[in-house]
Amino acid sequence: MSTIGSSPPPPDSNTPLNSDVWRRWLARLRDKLNTVLIAPVSLTTEVTGTLPATNGGTGFASYAVGDILYANTTTTLAKRAAVADGQIFGSAGVNTAPAYRTLASLGFAIDYANLGTAPTVGAGTDGIAIGDGASVGAGATNSVAIGRGASVGAGFTNSIALGDSTVVGAANVVAIGNAINNGNASINISASPTAINLSNAQNAIHIGSYRNGGQPFGVNGVVNDFMALGVGTNTDFAGEMSWSMGNFVAGTSGTAKVGMFPMRAQTTNATVTALGTATGANPTGVNPGGQIVLPTISTWAFDCQIIARRTDATGTNASWRLKFTAKKDSNNASTALVGTRVKEILQKDAGAAAWDVGVAVDTGTGAVYPTVTGEAGKTIRWVANVEMVKVMES
Repeated sequence: MSTIGSSPPPPDSNTPLNSDVWRRWLARLRDKLNTVLIAPVSLTTEVTGTLPATNGGTGFASYAVGDILYANTTTTLAKRAAVADGQIFGSAGVNTAPAYRTLASLGFAIDYANLGTAPTVGAGTDGIAIGDGASVGAGATNSVAIGRGASVGAGFTNSIALGDSTVVGAANVVAIGNAINNGNASINISASPTAINLSNAQNAIHIGSYRNGGQPFGVNGVVNDFMALGVGTNTDFAGEMSWSMGNFVAGTSGTAKVGMFPMRAQTTNATVTALGTATGANPTGVNPGGQIVLPTISTWAFDCQIIARRTDATGTNASWRLKFTAKKDSNNASTALVGTRVKEILQKDAGAAAWDVGVAVDTGTGAVYPTVTGEAGKTIRWVANVEMVKVMES
């Protein structure tokens, strides 16, 4: 430690206190004191012992590799030694020392011994893959695959694959259970023994299972914008919402279901026009553009609420209730109405006297469809809510 050393001898007692002799002596003494008070102290050669926490130290002179310091009281620090791999260090509660804990104690269980193929996450994904062989492809940003063999394909962003062998092949998709989903903005949740494939159906929701086989699409193949719920249901038309609770024949789907879907059209003349189910500006024509194509050996009951409004001038409106039953036996030519359709005029303005609704059968395509008849020189928009019940032999 620095010392004052030899101080300059003070003047004798006969020297006046205000003399230059005293002033020079005091200046030299000040310089000596400044040397002691201002000079830096070496922590390696001029300080001994261990600095306690209350003085800005830790209270420890040595550490083991992996030690973590924490406050065990309000005035002291303690060391938490490193533990075996696979544990997490974190908070154990307010006013409680932090601790290492296993993933199992936190609700996570990972069986490393049975991990046959390590999960993989592709470059540039910010994704998560958990499970034997689970994978998130390159560029599948913000996507998650959890489960043995679950996968989100490369480039398919914001998607979730959850379950054994669940597959996602599109962006903005959720697939849970034994499900395959390749359509944008779709959800597929299934507990079926065999994988349920939504293919490339877009804006679709399927929640259900097929205990004895079957798939979610009917005679018209893959359609968009639908919701299918329950056990053994399927979707026959774009825009359909359907549900069922099983089928009469093993390995089939949609043989006993109920549902509903919207139809619409716009007319500017008095020609009989088919209502349609497509998403275009004026959807008419063959399904999924418009007609309701029936599968063979099936019978359908339809209850349609139809409303119309003139849009090129205000003040003219009308609504109807249209009910009919249709069947198809072995081929398209056998498609026909059962009995007579029932039509009820609910309301009509005076200017809508010529407007009308009906139903038509197309034996060339095996389809039925509600029809509307407008008026020449008037732009009329038609919308129908079609409720249906379906039964099939197989």
